[in-house]
Amino acid sequence: MYFKRKIDEFLIQWKQDSAHKPLIIKGARQIGKTESIVHFANEQYANVIYINFVLERKYTGIVNDGYDVETVLKNISLIDPSKKFVPGETIIIFDEIQEYPDVVTTLKAFRIDGRYDVICSGSMLGINYKKIHSNSVGNKTDYEMFSMDFEEFLWAKGYREEQIADILQHMKDMKPFSEIELNVYKSLFMDYCVLGGMPDVVKGYIETGTFSNSLEIQEQIRFDYEEDVRKYAEGLDQAKIIRRLEMVLKKINTICSWIIIGFLLGHLGTMCYSMLTGWYDYSICKGLANGTAVVAAIHVMISLILMFFFHDGTDFSKYKAQNRRILLQRASGLVIIALLHLHTKAFGFIAAGTALSAVNKCFLLITEFLFFGSIFIHLGVSFSRSLISMGMIRSDTVQKRVDCLVGIFCGLLMVITMVALTKFVALWTGFGG
Repeated sequence: MYFKRKIDEFLIQWKQDSAHKPLIIKGARQIGKTESIVHFANEQYANVIYINFVLERKYTGIVNDGYDVETVLKNISLIDPSKKFVPGETIIIFDEIQEYPDVVTTLKAFRIDGRYDVICSGSMLGINYKKIHSNSVGNKTDYEMFSMDFEEFLWAKGYREEQIADILQHMKDMKPFSEIELNVYKSLFMDYCVLGGMPDVVKGYIETGTFSNSLEIQEQIRFDYEEDVRKYAEGLDQAKIIRRLEMVLKKINTICSWIIIGFLLGHLGTMCYSMLTGWYDYSICKGLANGTAVVAAIHVMISLILMFFFHDGTDFSKYKAQNRRILLQRASGLVIIALLHLHTKAFGFIAAGTALSAVNKCFLLITEFLFFGSIFIHLGVSFSRSLISMGMIRSDTVQKRVDCLVGIFCGLLMVITMVALTKFVALWTGFGG
């Protein structure tokens, strides 16, 4: 199964350019570089010569006798006589060039010769940290490839260009989606957030329709990345690179948590205003809830990466003083996610003016107390940790003071919320527009 990628169109345009130069495609590991290049080559050329310098170490000497085209082709043919070179119909693919950077020096000769097209590919980390003999300035074209973005994910799911263009146009025009569109697209985006853009992970999801084995594949990719760091980061503190990646993820996650808190506090303010004025607009509630759900999906995904891949907060014997905080943070986060959909549905009933029995109102009150209580617990135990992640707190004393102030603030908000919820539900039939 081949997934359409954005590089496909670029490769076709590259070939159609009569003055095209040898091409170097760079990018991270396992983002689909080789698959896209080989797919393009088989579709566009009668003769494909593929050499992988990791799997076929015997080719790591083809330029020892010189960098001119004839010498290189002669050495390749000596190693494998079955490889034929037909002028005008042949593309030569040098893969994993970070293992044999000297081959890049031949690109100038291939550019001048003009009889054969050449594409080189390699790991971005490897290319950056291994010395290349000559970079053939002016005689090559560079292209940086990335993992699958959301549009490519939609292609893999079978969505047509016009459907994807319609999504983009809705966002450009700030035009609301229909109920079914919003539910489908939000579900797709959350799936993409959980899976990420690595083709192997997406392929397993497309083939099975489930997330089975996704975590195992993601973890293996993470191990491969760490191995690349150890292999190519010559002269650098490798542990520092891994640590820096972990810190970047923590900062992104902190920003996500602040956005979520902003959405939820905005929703609480809307609810209190509705209780005081008797006016309620369901679209505001829904918009805030949808925004929370999308950012929460990203927040959960990064938290899982930090927990399973970097073992963040998994060693409870190491920092015993933090155990209660970590457990409360995760438990409250799970409750928030579990009740968010039910919370949104409940306020949909309010917007429609649906009458509920006393028992159902009591159930609603309990649900809402749990929902908002979990929000304030999560805020109370995680806010100072988020400031630490951003480098804003550097001592235990300051952290304790922040915890105290946030605890008082959350307690006051909880009291206000309980009063507002009780009156809100009591005046249920007064809302509906």
